[in-house]
Amino acid sequence: MYNRATVYILISILIVSVRAVRNDFFRSGPKNYYISPIKTNFFAARDHCIAHGADLATFDSIADLEAVSNFLIQHGYNSESNDLFWVSYWDLGRAQGLFHSIATGQLLTTSGWTHGQPDNAGGVEHCVQIWKRNGQYGMNDNNCNVNLRALCQQRTYFFPQKCCQYGHQNGNCN
Repeated sequence: MYNRATVYILISILIVSVRAVRNDFFRSGPKNYYISPIKTNFFAARDHCIAHGADLATFDSIADLEAVSNFLIQHGYNSESNDLFWVSYWDLGRAQGLFHSIATGQLLTTSGWTHGQPDNAGGVEHCVQIWKRNGQYGMNDNNCNVNLRALCQQRTYFFPQKCCQYGHQNGNCN
């Protein structure tokens, strides 16, 4: 159906495309991140991250957030009004103010909110962004329908290990 040269060219284009996507990620602390070039609402931002082999970013510690903050500032993301990024936390369908990660389902347990946040202004702020205030990035709750860029975190894949001689998985050897 296709000649050998056409197949070779298509495979080469695919390999170059995959490498280009990987080069868009940057390392900050122990994680790899990607900043979406487009502004979308929270839900479309997550779709964009997933399409790039990532998900909205999570912060396992204040050190994660500080590392991202330092990277963003060092690389010119200094506008307090323009450089706002969706991250994975939201409280829709949960008790108000108990933010969970849409990526992992885990409760947000780190600090890192900017002064006075979260405040659920107007009763419509249920998704979390990071923004620069007082010289560093911190978290703020915002309306999920606002269009912002996404801070995506490269996915880490875990594969269940086989155990025992009978091939049971997930550490269950019974």
